[in-house]
Amino acid sequence: MRTGTSLKSVALLTFIFVAAVAVICISVSDGSVAAADGSSDYYKEQLSGKEKEVYNIIYPVAFALDSGYTTVTFTAADFSDEKLPTVDEGQKAFYALYYDHPEMFWMTSEIHYTHNEQNRMTSIELTPSDTGENISVQKSQLALAEAKVKVEGEFTYDKVKQIHDWIVDNTAYDTEAVGIDKPIAHGICGVFVEKKCVCEGYAKAFMYLCQKNGIDCIVSIGQGVSDKSSENHMWNYIRMEDGKWYCMDVTWDDPLVDGKDSGRVYYNYFLKGTESVHSDKKFTESHVDTMAEDHSLNKPELSAEAYRFHPGDTEFLDAILSNKDEEGNITATYTLLADAIDDVREYIGTGGSARIQAGGFQFTISCEDLKKVKEKLTADSVTEVTFGGTAETKSMKMFTQYGFLESIGPIYDYEKEVTVYAPSISTGDISSLGLSEMKIGIVADMKQLDLNMFMRVWDYSAEDGPVPIKAEYDGTYENFTAESLGTYCAGNNPVSPALNDLPFILVILILVLVVLFIIILIRLLLKHRKIKRMARTMAKSKRNMQHYKQLYEDRELSSDERKAFLKAVKIYNKNKGKEES
Repeated sequence: MRTGTSLKSVALLTFIFVAAVAVICISVSDGSVAAADGSSDYYKEQLSGKEKEVYNIIYPVAFALDSGYTTVTFTAADFSDEKLPTVDEGQKAFYALYYDHPEMFWMTSEIHYTHNEQNRMTSIELTPSDTGENISVQKSQLALAEAKVKVEGEFTYDKVKQIHDWIVDNTAYDTEAVGIDKPIAHGICGVFVEKKCVCEGYAKAFMYLCQKNGIDCIVSIGQGVSDKSSENHMWNYIRMEDGKWYCMDVTWDDPLVDGKDSGRVYYNYFLKGTESVHSDKKFTESHVDTMAEDHSLNKPELSAEAYRFHPGDTEFLDAILSNKDEEGNITATYTLLADAIDDVREYIGTGGSARIQAGGFQFTISCEDLKKVKEKLTADSVTEVTFGGTAETKSMKMFTQYGFLESIGPIYDYEKEVTVYAPSISTGDISSLGLSEMKIGIVADMKQLDLNMFMRVWDYSAEDGPVPIKAEYDGTYENFTAESLGTYCAGNNPVSPALNDLPFILVILILVLVVLFIIILIRLLLKHRKIKRMARTMAKSKRNMQHYKQLYEDRELSSDERKAFLKAVKIYNKNKGKEES
């Protein structure tokens, strides 16, 4: 178990996103925005009015702190009620400030204060981490290093994963700093400048980068518990766009192996819930939070479950969008609001897709294509688009795609009633959404002997009759890619929709049996000819016959040779009779 010697710390991250679209339910954002300087006001917001006044008095002094101990003196006139803060109020305000501001890396958690006989705080002493000259150099180094960190990505998850991975890839755990006074290893400069730190550096750097990229994140302190030990530790809580807070420990995702950096990025403590288990311990069992006990500062309400995406597992989702009636059946149309598209895209992630279901149809649109749809609808001042379609039974010619059958009128002109599906989009065609193609699904009823490999979609829009389209069956829909909307039917026979009632597997089995019969017949004929040739060879002379007779009686001939000898006896006797006559 690797931890730093941090006193006690906690940090915040808040960025909310929300919406509810059909089957997906997403919470609503409260409009909070993470601080651009990497700080947070999460713990400040837990303070009372008097405590916030202490916080506000200390902040500018701490921000300007560069060298030497600096004493902040309180007078009754500094406070709205003209009373000095109690010691507890002063301490709570100081630690709220300390854990809210990882960007002030030069301020240590060491606290000294004075108080009067009424136990009210009269002053507090702030301690810098280094000399003014060194702090100035570190600020410049931090600015240069931070400028090289590029956090890109459209969605919160992408940014969080990039930040997590960048810190792990560029930082080594500083085992030499454990238990000694090495302030740089306990702050963000440990990550950005030294490239090595203890848990405080990991957690504060993660909070710092998250906050600067609009993602609410805080640090928290307590005990890191393993099977062997329990040590002081710091980690993070982060709020994702669904409004829920998740657990994150970047330090333990950069593990040491035999005391050395493993060089790998792990995700054992990445966006976990309180009930998430690793190494037989729930997160709250391996990370015992003591922020409230130590500083009367509370952690947020945490999600019990891990975040919906996890690296190496499922990093994207399908959003099933559909309207349902009172009986739970999917209704004939589904209307996608342009204003809801961004919420859907955030939910499914960069590699995800939305499956819009309407009656017997399914329209699958990737996250990237949904962006194009939103842009197109916005450009055309369209606020919504409705997906649906119609299905009807038609009498259709089944073999017109096979021109060579035209001379066989009864087959070529054969008609059959089939269910034909015509998907529709309210804005027009696929191109009306700014797309060049779209994945469309129509309902297909796979029977017991049907195999997915033989399922097909037939396009009846083609001039040359029904044309087979490669499709994938997902258990309900036959999904295929189309460049424009047409009329289609689903089938289980790739030869012709006229044979849909006959499972193609039966056709294959019949053909296999026929081929096997022909092969067996050919082998029998070839064997018969071989035996006949052998018999003629044996019957050529009396000497041959005597030789093979002896082998026959001694049972040294193979089965085919014995049959050939018996034939040879008849041939020899017949030829001998002719010679005597």
